[in-house]
Amino acid sequence: MSENANRNVILIHGFLGSPQNMQLLGDKLQDSGLDVYYVKIPGQDPELESELLFAYTYKDWLKSIKDQIEKILCEIKTKNSSSTTSYLTIIGFSMGALLSIILYKQMNFRSNIKTNLILLSPAFYINKNFFPSPFRSFFGVVSKQKYKMKYTNPGCNHPRWKNYYKPITRDIPYRAFFELYKLSKISRYIFKKLSCRILIVHSKKDVLVPYEKIVKFSNSVKKNNCEIVLLEKSNHFIQLDFDYDKVCDECIKFVEKTE
Repeated sequence: MSENANRNVILIHGFLGSPQNMQLLGDKLQDSGLDVYYVKIPGQDPELESELLFAYTYKDWLKSIKDQIEKILCEIKTKNSSSTTSYLTIIGFSMGALLSIILYKQMNFRSNIKTNLILLSPAFYINKNFFPSPFRSFFGVVSKQKYKMKYTNPGCNHPRWKNYYKPITRDIPYRAFFELYKLSKISRYIFKKLSCRILIVHSKKDVLVPYEKIVKFSNSVKKNNCEIVLLEKSNHFIQLDFDYDKVCDECIKFVEKTE
């Protein structure tokens, strides 16, 4: 039996992304012997019409991901003996990290499935130079306006991102940004109360989520079970960027240490 037997990973992509953004990381985790599962946030796929984003709130995103994770947990239970302890690590990227925090709090994980979190570039704080502000987003919701976003570079310095992220231009409803800001606020509050092991991996060159704010916030919580790893070369999409190997190694090391 592999030393990583009964060690499972769920990958949650980020805002306006898809599971494809997590595929490179997922393949590496799977090669190490881990069982990898992907979930999909509704209405976020870049190929979908932007009007679909009007139909979803952050509560809809949470419910959909929760339902998908419940099915995965049933699969894990069926796969493993009821007498065997299984290990689950939820890896969330950017907005996916926020969702994973809230879902960990909401979900009643089975006693025989020990669960921990890895937060990649968690979007606790967002650079307003790239996204509309919460104030502007609120009035955009009221007036049902859209924000034109050009996907020339999603926040990745390595050219491999082109294989995992499609560069298109979309008119994004302001409501989508407003819901993202809600998630950010709620997740910061819940993060302070979590008792599980947590690994945060963030880059100093992240232009979308300033690393200084992440470090300051994480340190202010004074959680002994939260570890922070800072990268030197990557932008926001650390799972695709120049520090990809280090991201994978840190994730694998964290999962294998789960007890």
